[in-house]
Amino acid sequence: MQKNNKKMQIQLPISILLLCLTIVGCGVITWFSNVDYLFWLLLIPSVFLTVQLSSLFHEFGHYSSAVKNGFEVYYFKFSIFTMDKYGRRNFRVSLFGEHLGEIRFYPKRDNDYSNALKKTLLGGIWGSVIIAVILNSVLCLSLFGVFGKVVSPYLSLIFSFSPYALYALIVNVVAWFHPENDASKITLIKKSKSQRLAIDNLYAISKRLCEGKTYAEIPKGYFLIEEGVSDDIKLPLAVYALRRAIESKDFQEIDGLVKVVESFDNLDAETRCELLYIFAVRGETDKVNEYSKVLKFDLDESEPFVLRARLALIKFNKDEQFFNALKPTALKVCNKKTFCKGDVVYNQKLIESL
Repeated sequence: MQKNNKKMQIQLPISILLLCLTIVGCGVITWFSNVDYLFWLLLIPSVFLTVQLSSLFHEFGHYSSAVKNGFEVYYFKFSIFTMDKYGRRNFRVSLFGEHLGEIRFYPKRDNDYSNALKKTLLGGIWGSVIIAVILNSVLCLSLFGVFGKVVSPYLSLIFSFSPYALYALIVNVVAWFHPENDASKITLIKKSKSQRLAIDNLYAISKRLCEGKTYAEIPKGYFLIEEGVSDDIKLPLAVYALRRAIESKDFQEIDGLVKVVESFDNLDAETRCELLYIFAVRGETDKVNEYSKVLKFDLDESEPFVLRARLALIKFNKDEQFFNALKPTALKVCNKKTFCKGDVVYNQKLIESL
C-alpha cells in the first residue's frame, strides 16, 4: 500500500505538469497570434471543442469496437450528453456526472470475453489517437501555413487547445499514469490469468441474466473471486455474488460479502442502493442513515434496484401508507422492464417479500 501511495505521489504531479504545459502552450499560441485581445475569446470555443471531440472520439472508439466484438451497447455518454436505450429517458443532457465519457454494454453471444474486452479498450485508445492527430494537424497547418501560404491566425486560436488531446491520449495510453486507465486494464488482461477468468465469469453472468436467469439460478462457480483481480471487475462480481446470497437466503455469506463490498472506495449508486436495502431490512439505523443519501441524487426511478431500496427505506421509516401506495407501482414498473430480465425478476421477488 505504501508503495502504491508513493507511486501516486509521483504520478499526480507529472500528470498536473503535463496539463500545465498544455495550458502554457495554448497561452503561447494565443500571445503570438497577433490578433486583437477581443479575439482571445476564441479560446472558449477552443477549450469546449477540444474536450468534447476528445471525449466523443474516445467513447465512439470503445462503442464501435464493442459492437464489432459481440457486445450490445445500451448506454453511451460523452461530456454532457447521455443516450440510454433502456432508461427512463433515451436521451438527456446533464451538467453533472462521474465520468467525462462512458459506455455500458452486455454480451449478445458466447465469446472469449476477456479478449473482446481488450479489443474494446483498444478501440478507445485508437479513437484518442485519431482525434489527437486531426486536431494537432489542423493546429500545425494554421500556425505554419500550407505550402508557404499563410493561414489565418484566427484558426490557430480556435484550435489552440488541441494539445489537450495529446495530454488525454498520453495519460490514458501510458499504463504507469493510472491503475484504471485503458492501458493498465489491457496490460492486466494480458498478464493475469485471474483477471481473464474474472472477466469471463462477469460477462457470462451478465449474459445469463439477460437471458432471464436469476442470480440463484446461475452456478456458484461463476461468482468466485481470485486474488490479483482489478477493482473494476472485482466489485461488480462481489455485488453479483451478494445478490445471489440474498436470493438464496445464505445469511452467513451475506455478512461476509457486505464487508467485502464496503471495503471498496467510491461505490456507485447501484451498489449503495443494494447495501441500503440490506441494512434497511436488518434495521441498522446508522448504516441506513449513511447509505440513504444516495436516494437524494437524480436516480432513474424506473430502475428496479432504486425502487427496491426506496421501498425498504420507507418500510424502515414505518410509513405504511406511502409503502402500500408505492409497492404496486414498483411491481408494475418491474413487469414492464425487458432489459436484463433475470435481474428484474430478482428485484420483483425482493419487492414482493417486503
